[in-house]
Amino acid sequence: MVVIGLVLFFAAAVFGLDVADKNRFRTRDIQAFGDSLGVSGAAHLYVIGAITGAALVLGLGLILAGLGRKGAKARARHHERKTTEARESELSELRRQNAELGQELGSRNEPPAGSAGPGATAPTTD
Repeated sequence: MVVIGLVLFFAAAVFGLDVADKNRFRTRDIQAFGDSLGVSGAAHLYVIGAITGAALVLGLGLILAGLGRKGAKARARHHERKTTEARESELSELRRQNAELGQELGSRNEPPAGSAGPGATAPTTD
């Protein structure tokens, strides 16, 4: 969108500047780029100027719209990246806590040294 806007803007600007340069104070036999446009009169010149101005404004609008869209996408990507980093940080913290709790639970379930565990009977000696 930006490229199309730039092309349209510069084409209209070059055309308008060329018409203004080649036809100073003339309203008959209007020329652009060395060729006659086939129009005569101030009204025709006014219409050509209005169309050129509209093309300039349209080109500028396309440029600004394209840049705004690009900026919005960049902001969305930045927000997504920050959200992903926060979630990954939270996930790693939860994994660390899970590992600690697993170790704590494992140490509670282990029988103390020298005992056979719950429900086990001590060996008898005859």
